[in-house]
Amino acid sequence: MPLLKPNHNIVTIATLPDGGELKRAMPNTPWLLQKILNVSNNYYAAYAAWNKVNYSYLFMKPNGEHLQKIIDMAEKGQLKAIIGDVVEGYGDGAEERLRGAMEMVKNGGPKSGGKVVIKMAA
Repeated sequence: MPLLKPNHNIVTIATLPDGGELKRAMPNTPWLLQKILNVSNNYYAAYAAWNKVNYSYLFMKPNGEHLQKIIDMAEKGQLKAIIGDVVEGYGDGAEERLRGAMEMVKNGGPKSGGKVVIKMAA
């Protein structure tokens, strides 16, 4: 979140949903699990607010309608991948570079944040 400019939005599917969203999707969700998820969600929301970023979680069910919404957002330029490092996965020394990339991911990702991208062709 520190990579985003103030008042920008982060929408994620990588964290846990809040208890209410899970309850709507799965009505038999236990009460205690809902409360635990709410605490987790409140942590992320507070961290986002501290970074002056708008945070929301997108609860997705595996269906074509949700996938189409993501495709539409991507086509409109409303999604942006944050790339932290690009590693060449071909040519001399590729195996060592790939090992280094895996170690980087294992240790929390690039220092600059973002995703590690492996380039497979020149």
